[in-house]
Amino acid sequence: ADDESRQKLLSEITTQATLAASDVARIPLSDENKFGTAKFVNQVGDYAKYLNNKLIDGISITKEEWKTVRELAEINAKLKSDLMELSSDLGEDFDFNSISATNENDVFSSAFADIESRAAEYPELIYDGPFSDGLKAKKAKGLDGKKVTSFEAQKIYEEIFADYGVQNAEAIGEKNDKIKTINFEGEADKTRLYAEISEVGGNLITFDYFMDCQKEVYDLDYCVGAGEKFLEKLGLGDLKPVWAAESGAVAYINYALFKDGAIVYPDMVKVTVCKERGIVSGFDSREYYLNHTEREMGKATLTAEQARAKTEDKIEVQSVRLALIPKGNDAEVLTYECMGVADGATYYIYIDATSGKQVKIFKVVETTEGRLLV
Repeated sequence: ADDESRQKLLSEITTQATLAASDVARIPLSDENKFGTAKFVNQVGDYAKYLNNKLIDGISITKEEWKTVRELAEINAKLKSDLMELSSDLGEDFDFNSISATNENDVFSSAFADIESRAAEYPELIYDGPFSDGLKAKKAKGLDGKKVTSFEAQKIYEEIFADYGVQNAEAIGEKNDKIKTINFEGEADKTRLYAEISEVGGNLITFDYFMDCQKEVYDLDYCVGAGEKFLEKLGLGDLKPVWAAESGAVAYINYALFKDGAIVYPDMVKVTVCKERGIVSGFDSREYYLNHTEREMGKATLTAEQARAKTEDKIEVQSVRLALIPKGNDAEVLTYECMGVADGATYYIYIDATSGKQVKIFKVVETTEGRLLV
């Protein structure tokens, strides 16, 4: 098939996945009871869109990407078979109005729970690090302190970016989202520097320094260190790097909180570093401030070796460590993160540190923007 035919097919897959996601959303079960299935359907659409955009940009789809498409197709075929079997068992006269979002005893809820439980076996594709999308918190848990005025927020902005030589700072409005911010623009080296400061507590939430990075002067390790120094300046020195990627003259690094020997993935900050100048050029702490709170981490009843043993039939394990991860939309679970390789691809498998069950698996995607690094 030519690229035009492939684009049409991928566009159709994206459309059908969107419709399927809408259908899943209408199933009268709680979000928690259909989260995995919904996420898989959305992932199919997202990946098809990603591949279609590559073709539009004149970039060929790689053999590895076609392999991923085949894997998704196999999973999709199994899901379709399970749903058709469920539909047959229910019969044409089944009344969907009889389903209760909290009733796990009826035929449909029990059968769908079996399908949902298998979602943990499906590799989820990741482009920018495990759990980079975080929890979908309803409100910010990590903000405290008094509300700051626009004048006070501007002083905070100017202090944070004093080393950048920022000038002509001015407030350009507010954003009323889950985190209410006062937004600023200034100039540094004749380049625009935009930032959002939280109204509660006066914390830096996001910033973009729209500089042009062309030369690769500093390596990835230096950029990771530059990000750590920037976080220390903001009072976020407890965060450690958990994921790094580089694309040309730009480095992308995810930092997360470490507590009681475990990575706390929901408390994540994303940093961009210009490799030409060795300075932070982008920052996003929304997930951190939405999710950060004093929490009981729990205790692992499994050992790291026991967790490793549960994944060795799937991957060649290279590292095992404790990780608190999001589960569903509003829950967290303590796991062992087992990273390894299989068939040339990198996988992250998460084993519940108490039950020993697999709760999540990620497959790393090599994007056109550069190889993702651990």
